[in-house]
Order: sequence, then structure tokens, then C-alpha cells
Amino acid sequence: MFIFTNKTLFLFFGQTPGYISNRRKRVLSGRLNMREKLPAPLRLNRQELTLVGVTMLWGSTFLIVHNVLDYTGPLFFVGLRFAFSSISMFLISFRVMRGLTLKELWAGCAIGVMIFIGYGFQTFGLQSISSSKSAFITAFYIPLVPVFQWLFMRRRPPSQAGPLLAPI
Repeated sequence: MFIFTNKTLFLFFGQTPGYISNRRKRVLSGRLNMREKLPAPLRLNRQELTLVGVTMLWGSTFLIVHNVLDYTGPLFFVGLRFAFSSISMFLISFRVMRGLTLKELWAGCAIGVMIFIGYGFQTFGLQSISSSKSAFITAFYIPLVPVFQWLFMRRRPPSQAGPLLAPI
């Protein structure tokens, strides 16, 4: 049997029970304003809020794709995503695309095929690992780009890459 004393309550709550009730009484009587004792609220500007929103949207797509894979195959889903985005982008930028050269069109197709392969592998991976692990692995490429540049291209990363390489 465990007996609660003032000392054990202090360990649980960080304050004695008498202090809790006295503070509550002062708040209710109006002698202590709770807003004065709380830390200042976090204020974000519009750019930071946009960054938080985009990050939340990006992170939620992993969970959405993970759940969609219960109903369809990975390649069908990736193909559907690419078809929808291709048609949407074509309709949005039709005037600009009329001036494309054949070389630019082939380069765009090559990049699109590589991205399709990458998304395909990632979507196949979501069948066997959690969406949070997939998001971590996907985001981990950011600090690895300077490392791979150094390993494969024999070029030192710029000095600004130091903070990115420090956690590795």
C-alpha cells in the first residue's frame, strides 16, 4: 500500500497541496491573474506560419499515402498522382509550354521518370514500414546531399553546409 504524504505530492506535482489550493483561491477571488503568471505566447510571422503549415501538409501526406495503400496498389496510386498533377500543370501553364523546345521536353520527361521511380520506391516502402519512418528517411536526404557531393564528386561542400553536417 502506498500512502501519499505532502512530500510525495510535492514530488508528483512540484508543489504542496496547500499551495495548490491557496493559489486556486487567489485566482478565483481575482487577486491573482493567471495571464500574468504564464509565459508570453509564441508569436509567429506569416512566413513562419506558412512554413509550419507546409511542413504539416508534407508530413500528413505520408500518413494519407500509407492509408490509401490499404485500398490500391503502389504503382497505380503513384501513376494516378502523376497523371493528375501533369494534367493540372499543363492546364495552368499551357501558354508557357507552347514555347518548349524538344530538348527541354526530353529533359523534363527524364526528370519526371526519375521522380516517378523515386516515388514508386517510397510508396512500395510504405507497405512495410510506418509512415513516420518513411518521412524521416525522406527528410534525411537534406543533410546527406553535401556528404554525397563530397564522396562521389570529390568536391568539398560549401562552408555553409557545416551546420547540416554537424548532427551526422
